[in-house]
Amino acid sequence: MNPQQLPLRDIHLPATVDWWPLAPIWWVLLALVIVTPVAIIQYRKWKQARFITIALNQFCSIKQHYQQHQDSSRYIKELSILLRQCVMTLASRGQTASVTGEKWLQLLDQLGQTDQFTQGVGRMLITAPYKDRPVEKIEELESLVTNWIKTAYKQKPQHKVLEIHSGGQHA
Repeated sequence: MNPQQLPLRDIHLPATVDWWPLAPIWWVLLALVIVTPVAIIQYRKWKQARFITIALNQFCSIKQHYQQHQDSSRYIKELSILLRQCVMTLASRGQTASVTGEKWLQLLDQLGQTDQFTQGVGRMLITAPYKDRPVEKIEELESLVTNWIKTAYKQKPQHKVLEIHSGGQHA
């Protein structure tokens, strides 16, 4: 048999696969790369707004209770408890739960970017609960607390190392 006489044809290779248009899986991956960071940012903003709303609602509830009973000592204790709960959602519980006295006020100043707790009306948080007479400047303290809630939650210091302990001692 003569190979020249066989009914064989040339082999034609298929066309090469181009990179464009992309395969469907690449479109899915591209969409995920774009959508995931946007979704994470939106989730964080939503969570931040949720924390602020919850804290301010709790503040309003405490304020309404105070307006009914006019017990300023109890009111300030409840505000301090609210602030402590807020701090523990912002920073490590182990770092913040046991902080008291001047260190507590310093921590509030640090998280709220203010000096009104250690040097201003915020000092009432550690002095007023032990006084028998009604406390003055309640409105200023209320304003300080609401501003602190809004400011501290926007700073997002979650689980950041706070500079509050000196030698492991608490005030």
